[in-house]
Amino acid sequence: MKSEPPLRGLRRRLLDRISVMMDMVFRCDSGEVRIHTVDDLSWRTGLMDLVVRAGIFSQQPSVWDRPIQELTLDERRRRLALATGGASAVGPHAGRLAELFRPPAEIISHLGFEEARDEGKIQQKWILINIQEEANFSSQVLNRDIWKAEEVQQTIVENFIFLQWLNNGRDGRDYVRLYMPDALSGTDAYAFPHIAIIDPRTGEQVKVWKEMPKTPIEFVHTVHEFLERYSLRDDDKNPIQRALKPKPKPKPVNLEAMTEAEQVELALQKSMDVGATAGDEIIDITGGDGDLMEVEKPGQRRPEPKGKAIEQTPFQKISGSNHHQEPAQGPASTRIQFMLHDGSRVVRRFLLKDTVERLFEFVKADLLPEKEAQKEGGGNPNKEFELVSMGKRLIEVLDKTVEEAGLKMGTIMVEALED
Repeated sequence: MKSEPPLRGLRRRLLDRISVMMDMVFRCDSGEVRIHTVDDLSWRTGLMDLVVRAGIFSQQPSVWDRPIQELTLDERRRRLALATGGASAVGPHAGRLAELFRPPAEIISHLGFEEARDEGKIQQKWILINIQEEANFSSQVLNRDIWKAEEVQQTIVENFIFLQWLNNGRDGRDYVRLYMPDALSGTDAYAFPHIAIIDPRTGEQVKVWKEMPKTPIEFVHTVHEFLERYSLRDDDKNPIQRALKPKPKPKPVNLEAMTEAEQVELALQKSMDVGATAGDEIIDITGGDGDLMEVEKPGQRRPEPKGKAIEQTPFQKISGSNHHQEPAQGPASTRIQFMLHDGSRVVRRFLLKDTVERLFEFVKADLLPEKEAQKEGGGNPNKEFELVSMGKRLIEVLDKTVEEAGLKMGTIMVEALED
């Protein structure tokens, strides 16, 4: 059998040096060593390809085929060295840099695209996909600044199956061919990095980021806005349209509890209403089929009117004068974004131990009055509203804390119930 010509020059010296280090990389946690030699042609060829491509800023995510939380510190370092082609093992500074730009192995799913769709249908989770380009530093910035942030990872784990592929890998090429024809043809020079949300039921690309998020907070808020409008529940139609709560109908008039003078006054008032139309309510002050001038029978007494206090709704019980003072930034606080019906947004910091009722107080005493004052004529600062987050009406969980209600780094929709 004809032997392969020996490798020469820099390529050969690099391979000889890296081969020794790779023997250490492939050492298992149990202490077993899978030895590879330079004479092993198939291993040598695969290793050289990996070494040439890999680096601190072009790490190979396929190395992290096990949850990083399950790895020992030594195994984690060895895999990091393999992912960077040995660059992370040069020194402490290189190791820290490699860890900083490491792909988010904590949240990456290793399912294929169709498998991820099937899993998404079962778990009712969207597919969040990130296609990266090795030579594009913006891809590495996403790993450093966005994907490793705690609030981002928490949001992704709870609502998504996260896939991260290289655009020149097998899965990445398939995705680009199906969803990114402009990138495939080369007409879109700014196609990567790419972030999109896929509906697991249909495979439809329901959201694509036109610009990369600058901060974790920006990304989390954008995602929560999406989750407010779209749902994977079969009984929801996307985008979700929440009808405003109808205005309460006028309470029926209790004629039996009114004196004859009050009945006559009511009849006169109705007859004198200006601009009455055919759609106006007609009140039968006879109380039924009886005659208007009903004569009391001897010994019969008209029942006395019963004075009943009007019971306040949970919304009416919330204070409209308890102004909110923003707490200092720290681990005990979180930012919450309020989205109003006019499209404006307000970000405010609250304590994690604050109750949901405190959020209502802020909107009622500070946010709405300020917004309404900017309108012509002063608006209506006392209008009734509803706070909704992730499809949940927060009026139903007033006593829960911000943390208990899952509102940490959340987005809340402020929905007016009246014009």
